[in-house]
Amino acid sequence: MATMFGCRITEGYRVFTTCQRHIPQQVKFICVKQVGSIYHCLDSNQTTNFSTSSANSTRGDSRVQKFRKVVDTFVAGSKQLGKDVKLMLDIQKKLRNSNYNWDGLKTEEIIHLHQTRKDLLKSLPVVVAFFIPFLGYAVPLVAFLYPKQLLSRHYWQPHQWEKFALQDVRRRTRYYLPVVREVGRLALSHKANINRQSTDLMSTSVKVVNKQHPSNEELLSAVEFFKGELLSFDHLPRYHLKKLSQVWLISPWLPKRFMRARLKKLLQAIQKEDAAIKREGLESLNEQQLKDVCHSRGLDTSDVDPEALVMWLADWVELSNAAGDMDESFLAHCAIFKAINYNADKDVLISQRS
Repeated sequence: MATMFGCRITEGYRVFTTCQRHIPQQVKFICVKQVGSIYHCLDSNQTTNFSTSSANSTRGDSRVQKFRKVVDTFVAGSKQLGKDVKLMLDIQKKLRNSNYNWDGLKTEEIIHLHQTRKDLLKSLPVVVAFFIPFLGYAVPLVAFLYPKQLLSRHYWQPHQWEKFALQDVRRRTRYYLPVVREVGRLALSHKANINRQSTDLMSTSVKVVNKQHPSNEELLSAVEFFKGELLSFDHLPRYHLKKLSQVWLISPWLPKRFMRARLKKLLQAIQKEDAAIKREGLESLNEQQLKDVCHSRGLDTSDVDPEALVMWLADWVELSNAAGDMDESFLAHCAIFKAINYNADKDVLISQRS
């Protein structure tokens, strides 16, 4: 895949350079002007990333040279994506040979498999459009205008990783408290019908609203509440499902059955990763993997030290393992209950366990 991208760029650039000799000066100026106008739509942070020389030499670069740097950045990201796709195919082959026994895969392999599938689905339309003659050369420029929406992590710059992670946290946490309040309201309204479970869930919701961190025991005591007609995925009303989808970074504008299906698929993938982490232990994850895993489960990792991350993930894996084959709605809600107040209470929790 990466070789094809390189050939595509080299050939196109030669054609572009050769054609300049036979095109009138006025037309050449218009072509370069169009490329330059698209390029200057890129934000200042992104354009800085494409520069590899000093500020003075950057100002002296022609627009064609800057265009070439954008394309080179796109090709470099595509090569890295190609390597990850190749590794993903090897893991899929290993999974097929084991008759789809997930226990035979390592934690790192399962995480890589799930993440690369997401990256490929996101970047595939841009990669395909890149092969359209003439129009394809503008695709990298347009894609770098909206890197979070159109490109996978392979094309991001280091500062963009932090920026996009913070955007995800802000988007998710906006809906944490409304979902907790809705769960508490449902528990209160059905207190007479489901005595103990509704009381436990209502008490846990009040505790979370009061900025306290719930224990696994408190959440597991109300597990029956998520199996029936109140909070199971198949019975959640659309307004509740939309908030839950936004917590898990899924579009709330999809039809209800698609939102439900994507939530279930996402939670099932997370449970496979959790089972592998339980088998191999948290020691199998390095610090960056630890942050990525906690972030994907809804925790704000921007100001959390590794010790606190390990403690939170250990609690989560225990909860995920206890959930077993029950409705995925339980884990989808538990992520909110476990993440919403953890940053504020992490020091107290660590001291209690020491």
